[in-house]
Amino acid sequence: FCGIPKVGITQWIQFLRFIIGANDYPSWPHAKMEVNFFRFDKLDPTVQKRIWDDESWTFAAFLRDPAERALSAFLDKFETMGTNLKKTYGIDERSSFTFQDF
Repeated sequence: FCGIPKVGITQWIQFLRFIIGANDYPSWPHAKMEVNFFRFDKLDPTVQKRIWDDESWTFAAFLRDPAERALSAFLDKFETMGTNLKKTYGIDERSSFTFQDF
């Protein structure tokens, strides 16, 4: 599994953990020990090559609309995280930071 961040990767890892029988599959999966089990980039390069060359494997890519992704990033980072992120980027906490500014 080679997930693309912010394209439902958390739900995919939860699904894969469900398939292998993890009892706590609905929980936040990114800190779980076996999460590297699902990471293609953590496999030995010879195993990666064997997977790429094996026609029985199915490959798929899930993408998001770039405009939707930008809006989602703004809402997640500036609306949800609010003042902490504004401090990080030197934005006056009292100012209204709009998507246009982003």
